Order: sequence, then structure tokens, then C-alpha cells
Amino acid sequence: MDNILDICATAPKAEELLKAFASGEKIKMGKPKSAIIDPYMTTGANGLRQKPTAVPYSVLRRMAKVPAVAAIINTRLNQVARFSRRPRFEGDMGFKIVLKDREAKMSEAQKKRAFELEEFFMTTGAVPNAKRKDNFDKFMRKIVRDTLTLDVVTFENVGNRKGTIAEIWAIDGATIELVASDLTGAEREMPVYEPMTRAGQSIAKDISYVQRVNGQIIAEFTEDELCFAIRNPQTDINMVDFGMSELETLIEIVTGIMNSVRYNTSYFSESHLPQGILEIVGSYEDSHLEGFKKHWKAMTSGASGKWAVPVMALKEGAGFKFTNFKANNRDMEFNEFLEFLFNIACAVYQIDPNEVGFKSWTSGGNGAMKSDNTEVKIDQSKDKGFVPLMQFLANTFNSEVVDRIDDQFAFTWIGIDEQDEEQKWARYKEQIDSGVVVVAEIRKKEDMDELLDEEGKPAQWTTAPGNPTLIQVFMAEVNAKMAEEQQAQQQQQGAIDGAQEKMTADDTHSKALEVMDKQHQQGLEAKKLDQEHQVNLEKIKHKQGLEGKQLDQKHQTNIEQMKAKAQAKKPPLKKSLIDSSEVLDSEEDELQVSIEWGDY
Repeated sequence: MDNILDICATAPKAEELLKAFASGEKIKMGKPKSAIIDPYMTTGANGLRQKPTAVPYSVLRRMAKVPAVAAIINTRLNQVARFSRRPRFEGDMGFKIVLKDREAKMSEAQKKRAFELEEFFMTTGAVPNAKRKDNFDKFMRKIVRDTLTLDVVTFENVGNRKGTIAEIWAIDGATIELVASDLTGAEREMPVYEPMTRAGQSIAKDISYVQRVNGQIIAEFTEDELCFAIRNPQTDINMVDFGMSELETLIEIVTGIMNSVRYNTSYFSESHLPQGILEIVGSYEDSHLEGFKKHWKAMTSGASGKWAVPVMALKEGAGFKFTNFKANNRDMEFNEFLEFLFNIACAVYQIDPNEVGFKSWTSGGNGAMKSDNTEVKIDQSKDKGFVPLMQFLANTFNSEVVDRIDDQFAFTWIGIDEQDEEQKWARYKEQIDSGVVVVAEIRKKEDMDELLDEEGKPAQWTTAPGNPTLIQVFMAEVNAKMAEEQQAQQQQQGAIDGAQEKMTADDTHSKALEVMDKQHQQGLEAKKLDQEHQVNLEKIKHKQGLEGKQLDQKHQTNIEQMKAKAQAKKPPLKKSLIDSSEVLDSEEDELQVSIEWGDY
């Protein structure tokens, strides 16, 4: 989307385009003026297109069962199936979900999402389904067999309620027909396809493919619901959107292989021509001839008698004459002819005969193919045939599945060449030896931890070039840098020493002043503490005096109250009595009374 906006920003009337994107309005796309397909070459009815070829899919599948062709296809199937799993260790082969931006690193959430996508491919679905029997290995074998036989890969994307792909089902590519598009030029129009199924009524305008079984349309698909991919596209106006299988090119070769094999096998099963005729010269009775036949059969029968030499006594004038009917097996050169046909078939399929088990011709080709090194031939064969096939499959999975689920990821093959890791490190070694890169750069590229020294800096040896000439330049630069650092350190040390000598006397005086100042400060702090102590004592004394005075006042008040109470309780005295009592004040408040007994 960002790329589209960038293009629109630099295009004429960019503001209108950007406004249209922002408002969600549909931008009307252009249409080619040229005719991409021929509307009059649709071999199907109701605007449908079938592949216009003289060799129907059923014939191609019968041709694929010829032993020589079957050996080629089965070899490729087994090679592809080895990648239908996750890599088990570093350097192992398999498939992996990665970010499209190879320079970016996955977050934990992205790693989890990538694992879910890998599980989707491993089980060909995101949800369990007892009816779905295919795992990724079976799925790959099905679609690869179809592409090598029919040059068509078809599988259905089954969605869930959210509209996301939930399952993928491999289906028979021979049953799929295309709904003709309107790419027929400005002056021609194609007939509009009318849906034939109930489900197709709701997607009538978007139907792109139909499935026809036994002459009846049983399913209709949109572009998103069905993958229809071909390896060998053509611009032929009659064959656009249809592939061209290798078997269509090999019709005569496969026919020659079948005839050669049939000729050789029929020699043993259907030939009635004897090895020859044995003529007996002379006249013999029938009994003698029967005896001779039995004796000859006994002498030459079985494996041990194949090369036995019969010895017989004959009369004078009698003898034998043998006329050989067996032809020389080099007349047809069966072996070389079959090898020639096999090599042609392998060449069309871009596979080395040694991979299949056939003998490779070395009379032509480049130097590598003339070599007797079978491993070299097989490696070149993989580059020519196997690697393009795997790239086609990866591109198909990305465009038809991954992009429609989560377009930030990509499907890729790991270890597609068994020598990838060795070749990669060999290239690194060559680059280091030539001085193009250093070890630190290789480690960074491989996302390896940086090697540090004791000071936490990058280890110096990881930045040294491996080239003998460049290492001398590197060491000269290192030595020069070290010399500069040492000189700077010496200058810095000299400055430090001079400053220290100059500051020695000042330091002594400063220290003495610091001691005196410290003592003075301590004296001030002690005097301050004494003053604070005296103030606190005065406060305490004052507080205690106030508390004592309050207690005395309280005590006096209590005494007065007690006296008042005692005075109120004292009984009255008679007048006749001589009152000579004398009240004495005391702390006990005692009352002393003197009474004259003469009054009684």
C-alpha cells in the first residue's frame, strides 16, 4: 500500500488519487486495448474456456504411466517431498515462514504467528477436520504430479466465517474450466457466464473458474477461492492462461519408447519364428528320426545343455545342415535407441538421467556434462529443473495462500541445495581471504553475538583482514595508532606529574588550613552545644519551680478545706462550764478542752 501511495503522490492529480484512497472510493482501472485471448476459441459453452489441444488430459495421464516417464516424475516427487517439513537442525532442508523484509527481526508475536502459518501448511488447515486426510507431504505430491503431467496446479482455499483461509484442498486440475475474461480487444465482447449452481448465484459476477465432472458443472469459484497456477505460460492467443506440459512435447518420444519396449517384449511373448531349421542329409526311417530327436533333445535341453556339443555317428554320405533364422540384435541398435529416447525425455524434464538411473550420453553438451563426475551433472540438473520447480511452488503458496492470510510473511524453502551451507561458508572464507570482509562483519551478517575483549570493546582480531597484503597495512595502522596513544599518554602523564609537584606545597598548606578550620569549627560546635545545654537546664528549672509552686498552692488549699470541714463538725459547749479551752493549731487539727469538775 505504501508503494501505491508513493506512486500516486508523484503522479498527475495526486491529490485526487490520495483523496480517493482515503475515502474508500473505487478507482477505475484501465483495460488493455489489445486482445489477450481469442473469444472465438472458447471450446466450452456459456462463456467457458477449455484448453484447445489435440492431446486431452486423460491421454497425458496415460503417457505419465509409461515406465521411463513415471521414473522421471517419481524422482521429482521424492525430491520435492523432502522439503515438506520444518528443518530439524541447522543446514537441514525443509520450508519456513519468514518476514518479507529479510533485514528486519521478528518480534515474539511475529514468531508465534509464523509458527501458526507453518502449522497451517503442515496440516493443510488451521482447524482439525476428520475429512481432510492430506498432510503437507501428500498435498505436495498431488499437486507436483499434476504440474509435471498436466502443467496445472489447482487447490481450493476454504474460508471461515471471517473470510480467512482455513483449509486448502488439492483438486483435479483436469476438471477445471476458466470463465472467459473480457480481455478480447476493444471491439469484441465475450458472452456472460450464467451461474449453474445455487451457491454460484450469490457470486455470479465474481466467478472465475468452474469444475465440470462427467459433463456437469458441480462447483463454481471466485479468484480467491481457487488457485489455478501453471509453470509454462504462453502468449499464444488461443492458449493464454493454459500451460504446456512436458508430455505434450514428448508425444513422439514417449510413443517411440512404448514401441521399442513393446517390440522387445513381444519378441519373447508373440514371436513364432524358430531359431533355425536342421536339415538331415540322407534317407532314414521314421523310427530313426524319432530316436534322433529324443537324443538331440536330451543332449541340449536345460541350462547345462545350452552349450553342449552333441556327438553322433553317421553313415557315409549322410550329414546335417542348419539354417539360422535369428536376426542380429545390432540391426535395430535397441539399446542405444532406447538410451537416446530416455535422454531426450530427461532433457525435456530438465533432469539428469543419472538421477533417474539411466545412462547419460556424453557426446554433447558443455564440459561439465561431458565430465564423468556424476555429482557435478546432478547438481547442474537440479539448477536447471529442480530449483525452478521449487521456486514456482513457493511463489504459488505466497500469492495464493500466505498473502491472503498475512502479507507481512513469505513462504520459503530452506536448504534447497544440500551444498548451500558449505558453499556459503566457502564464499565467506574467500571474501575474508581476499580482504573484502572481516570476521566481525560475517558474524553480524549471520546474527551472531559480537566478540568483546576485557574492556568491552570489539576483539581486535575480528576486525583484522585475512589477506596477507592487507594485514600488513592493518598492522601498520594499529602500530601507528598505538604509538600515538602512548605519546599522548606520556604527555598526559608529564602534565600530571608537573601539576602534582606544583600542588605539593599548596596541598600541605591547604591541609593545615583545613585542620585549623576543622578545629575552629569543632570549638564553635562545642560552645553552641554548651549554650543549648544551659538554656535547656534553665527551662527545666523554671518548669520545675512552677510545678512546685503549683503543688504548694494546691496543698495549702487542701489544708484550708480540711480545717473548714473540722470547724463545721465541732459540738457546742455549755455556758456554765468554764471555758478555758484553748484551741491550738496543729497539723492534726486537735481540739484541747479544759473542764472544771466543781460545776457538777
